[in-house]
Amino acid sequence: MQVQDAMEAFDFAFMFTNEYSKTTHLLLIKAIAYFNANQHEHAIMRIQKLATVCPKADIPVCHIVEAYLCVQLGINAFDGAYGNEAADHFTAVIDTIAFTSQSAIHSKYEDFVVVC
Repeated sequence: MQVQDAMEAFDFAFMFTNEYSKTTHLLLIKAIAYFNANQHEHAIMRIQKLATVCPKADIPVCHIVEAYLCVQLGINAFDGAYGNEAADHFTAVIDTIAFTSQSAIHSKYEDFVVVC
């Protein structure tokens, strides 16, 4: 567990480097690798943490990756005949997409306010 904690500490430190977009994308790839290693909850938690903690993370990209992983979890649960679990994962996707859409709409309103 100490190795895991150390890796997270380094990732957290990298979030505050000057190469924000490159760092964000590398950390998202790392989260996907965790997901592919069947550490699903840990992968999604890392993406959520990246989106909330990193000052200049590419939030829409974080939400897209999170939504994709939730879809994969939903498909896996559905294939395993776990209907309720699949529904929970698909609901999480809808919530993530709704949040991303609201953010995009909100930024359009800000541009409109500046023009007026």
